[in-house]
Amino acid sequence: MLMGLNNSKTCASVGYPNDQAVTRGEMGKRRLELRVEMLGAYQDRVLVFQYSNVVALDLGVKGAERSDYLEWVCDEFDLVGRRLISHEIQWHDGSLWRMVADNATLLVPDKR
Repeated sequence: MLMGLNNSKTCASVGYPNDQAVTRGEMGKRRLELRVEMLGAYQDRVLVFQYSNVVALDLGVKGAERSDYLEWVCDEFDLVGRRLISHEIQWHDGSLWRMVADNATLLVPDKR
């Protein structure tokens, strides 16, 4: 599924990573739980993507310098194998983020 800038109030406009944490999983194995916050297109809410048990993570960066905020172009969710979800986000500067995890959740809180 592709999501892009459209008239939906729940589409993202700019994004910034926030609150990444490595937590301990079952039987002492380390698990990466990732939380990424995106400012909504109308800048009236923060969209929160949460990824459980991240097994692959690529936060590709174009160029040596960049700002803390990126303009969102589109994203895509795909299935990897039988149990994993891949989420790719393309940014205006050509950067591509890819997260592969057991689960991906989008939380859309009420307007602030």
